[in-house]
Amino acid sequence: MSITQLLEHPPKTDSVLERRRQRLKGLRIQLNFDLTDGCNLNCVMCGNVPNRTRANQHVMPIELFQKNLVSAFGLVQDFSYGCYFEPTMTPYFPEALAAISGQLQPGVRGSMTTNGTLFTDANIKAIVDSDIFHRVRVSIDAASEELFDRIRKGARFNRVIANIKNLVAYAREQNSVLKVEFNFTKMRGNIHELPAVISLAKDCGADSVTTHKLAPGDCGPIDKAYYDRLAHYVAEAKARAKDLGIAYGGQDDYRLEGDMPQTAPNGAPQPAAYACEFSKRWLLLTLNPRGEVTIPCRHAAGTFGNLASTPLDQLLVSDRLTNLLDRFDAPIAEVCGPCIYYRPLPAAKSANAAPAPSPQTLAARFFKQADQAYARGDLPGACEFLEQGLLNDPQSAPLHVCLGNIRFQLNDSPAALQEFRRADHITPRNVDVLIRLAAAARQCGETQLAEQTLEQALQLANANPAALQLMGHLRFDKQLYAQAALQYCAALPGDADNLTLLSHLGKCQFELGDLASARWAFQRALELDPANAGAKDAMLVLSTRGFGPVIHDGGSSETAESNPANSLTPAMQNLLSHTQDFCGDRLDHEDYAAAWQALCRATRLAPNHADTFVFRGQLALFLNKIEIAQNDFARALTIDSKHAAAKDGLARCRVLALAANRLTHTHPEPILCYETNPSDSRPLRRDRVPVCAVQQPGAMVE
Repeated sequence: MSITQLLEHPPKTDSVLERRRQRLKGLRIQLNFDLTDGCNLNCVMCGNVPNRTRANQHVMPIELFQKNLVSAFGLVQDFSYGCYFEPTMTPYFPEALAAISGQLQPGVRGSMTTNGTLFTDANIKAIVDSDIFHRVRVSIDAASEELFDRIRKGARFNRVIANIKNLVAYAREQNSVLKVEFNFTKMRGNIHELPAVISLAKDCGADSVTTHKLAPGDCGPIDKAYYDRLAHYVAEAKARAKDLGIAYGGQDDYRLEGDMPQTAPNGAPQPAAYACEFSKRWLLLTLNPRGEVTIPCRHAAGTFGNLASTPLDQLLVSDRLTNLLDRFDAPIAEVCGPCIYYRPLPAAKSANAAPAPSPQTLAARFFKQADQAYARGDLPGACEFLEQGLLNDPQSAPLHVCLGNIRFQLNDSPAALQEFRRADHITPRNVDVLIRLAAAARQCGETQLAEQTLEQALQLANANPAALQLMGHLRFDKQLYAQAALQYCAALPGDADNLTLLSHLGKCQFELGDLASARWAFQRALELDPANAGAKDAMLVLSTRGFGPVIHDGGSSETAESNPANSLTPAMQNLLSHTQDFCGDRLDHEDYAAAWQALCRATRLAPNHADTFVFRGQLALFLNKIEIAQNDFARALTIDSKHAAAKDGLARCRVLALAANRLTHTHPEPILCYETNPSDSRPLRRDRVPVCAVQQPGAMVE
């Protein structure tokens, strides 16, 4: 019976299919695809592969793509557009991205690999506006024009660099989460330029540089001289990347000659140090322009299905794929040796060794190493240990959460979101996981996914302060201040000492015009943290509006309006002169706090003297306290309507306020929150959920 017949008439029971689906559970399905076999370059690393132009390339018909293939993207957790060919040569490139966008699960984004030569305005707009990519990898194999043009025959270095800068500029203009990455193929003739490529990435606005081996030659053992050259330039590149804030990663696990694993005398695989890690955490599928699906494995010669005739959900439980997955558990050194997935794993046991520990035990060991790496600040190292742990125990939801936490802290929100999605898939209806997933979705701009996830979490625990606070942040992001304030107030009984919560609540009440409630929130924040700069600034603004004491040098908390108007006697003028001299001396020493206190004292002593308010307004403007400066200049003009410096200062305030978009949003129905200290309320739960911490498997972050 042929594979096609097996797929059309599968002799399987429901229990068999269910067991196969359970085997796939927890694995990330990644689809790497090409819609054309064309490439406009003839790069040296591609050997004698002839490049195909637009005229002679084979392209998947758009009708076939839209009808039979695009639905497969609803089943994947990751994808990569551009495996072996140039994606932007696809005639319907913008239409393909739009079609994929309509099929992806919420929060799923993929990547694209391109040579960057065909970044037209239309293609750049499609890449960013489709919002289906979290990363675009541009192949940059040299930092000098001469070497780049020699490696990538047909490309022009300056044109490609200009294209990259245009992509970065448009992505930033659209506030996109898209990251641009340089993709560097390490070869004997260009490895010396790897550190310079790091600097070039910084100049272009790229976020990261990733490297990979020259296949197939360098995937096996290499000579000692080249090994040492690689180690030298890779170390220099890593140091430069750290200094410039460029993320660096890739394939650096080279093997020296003599390290290749051997086959045992009986022909069985030598189990001393190597094993296959393919399919331990992900299922990598490759789709070509003819619809044929393959697995990049030396065992899996040929295709195992065609998406043009068989849906992906049927291919995933087919006999052919099941047999292939079984082979990964028994790799053969002679066949698997050159493969990048055939790596030394601690899980492999020697011939005379004691029975291997369980996968869960190995995962716990890797976690301990990850915890130690995290404690010394080595976050990338902690990620590597956690990934090794997941190779042994891919169904460990806590490990997925830990890895997501660190990815989040490394500002890789899309990767964090993927890890939290996997944890949610393994342990559904877990409130802690749902909150983390929502936080990552918010950072990725997936507002709808974040709201749906939080609604589910609040159905399970309607008083969870972390979920309520995060829901408030989502409302705050949309400038729905009344709704946000309600969420923050609901969260307060369970987390009354949360500075972020109090600050956001104060901002909401200020925007709603409820200045009394805003004052309470900021005052409470200052009680918890007297040095909180944001709360201090807010109290300064409120003081100018008659709420809260004017900041002064420690006397009574009287407001400026409580001082009666008085005339400037010679003694008062002398005192003000000394005050201004003292203020100038403090400014010369950058002691702005003392200068501010002196000017506040001057405004109280001479509330009808315009110059005192102008001086304080100028200092407030210098300190970027625009609203306070605006009120001081306006007060000076009420005293002296022709005061030139006050007019000039007020005009500058208005320009700066417009530039910063500091417009007050009022609401007809102010919401009063707590009139008493909410810390007196009985807390419901105090389970704060930091999104950046490593935790012991089996226990969530406290």
